[in-house]
Amino acid sequence: MELQIDDVMLVPMYTIKVPTLLEFNRANRFHIERNFPTKQKDFYTLEAHQRHVLESLLNFERGDAYNFAVVGKGRKMIARASLYRVLRENYHNAHISILVDYRHQHVGYGDKILKRLLKHAFEDLKLHKVSAEVMPTNFATVALLKKNGFVMEGVLRKSINVFGQWEDHAIYGLLNPNEPTVLD
Repeated sequence: MELQIDDVMLVPMYTIKVPTLLEFNRANRFHIERNFPTKQKDFYTLEAHQRHVLESLLNFERGDAYNFAVVGKGRKMIARASLYRVLRENYHNAHISILVDYRHQHVGYGDKILKRLLKHAFEDLKLHKVSAEVMPTNFATVALLKKNGFVMEGVLRKSINVFGQWEDHAIYGLLNPNEPTVLD
């Protein structure tokens, strides 16, 4: 499954060469370590990325998570995006995460990727809600979420360990705009 967006494409993470993913994460280490949970000591190794790509395939097949690499011309990886913690049954929701390569930020890729991933979540996967957890100090991501209709639903106080410190995370949510609010 590939999701097209203008000049870039979201491809399943498991189709990306492991060294490509490793190179992307190493290049974006500062942003990863500042905005995401503390990683295991071996996170930036080839072996850890081999496991990550395999887990991506298994999660895709089970429908638990949909991890994508965003590639441009020459299949150069410019971002990664995920729908994860996908729950069915009575929930029909997922969390969303996007990381744009620092060399491609502030040119609109985040907005395009978010819009395409939301379309996939609501139209293809028929989810009821998509949530995002973001550090309140990540102003660019907060602005992106608000621009796309997400509403702040609360704060998880000191809920995530980043750089060895417990940090707050704001929860933003977006309901499927194509779905009635009352089930038949």
